[in-house]
Amino acid sequence: MNRLESYLAELEDRLSLVSSGIRRDIIAEARDHLVESAVAQGGGPRGMERAIRDFGSASEVAARYREVYEPGAIHFLAFCSLAAALAALSHPFLGPASAGTFALVALALVYTSLLAGKRVGTAAAIAAVVARFGVHGLLYLRYADFVDHGALQLAAFLASTLLLIPLGFIPGRLKERTFGGIDQ
Repeated sequence: MNRLESYLAELEDRLSLVSSGIRRDIIAEARDHLVESAVAQGGGPRGMERAIRDFGSASEVAARYREVYEPGAIHFLAFCSLAAALAALSHPFLGPASAGTFALVALALVYTSLLAGKRVGTAAAIAAVVARFGVHGLLYLRYADFVDHGALQLAAFLASTLLLIPLGFIPGRLKERTFGGIDQ
């Protein structure tokens, strides 16, 4: 694989959550620009290296495009739906297995934030918080006579639920700060 194809493959990998049609257009546009720029700089491998250097690293270029093109709606919906479903199943009233499900929610949010970026991770976390509070409200209304809400239990539930929001935001923000790109 030559340098141009290697660069474009890396750029495409870094744009994996941008919808496929837009991603194809971005790759075609980048290819055209790099080929024209390489010719203008004398052609050959040296011209291509200069063109790529001037264009920017695949990471930098992908970050600029991600500022404009967020992940496709289907990805956004999938991440938020998964977080909400897992969070609903993680309510403590649903039994001992809910603790394991809560751990899955936390891991899913961290993964979402790292993969799709801080905006999608935060939206998924908010969906998870809404789902947990929604299930809590429904269970409380239906089984109020059976639920003993001590202040400590309620505080632990509220704190653990609200801490999901930073779990959706912080990993994506750290990735953005560490690798220098603008994240979703």
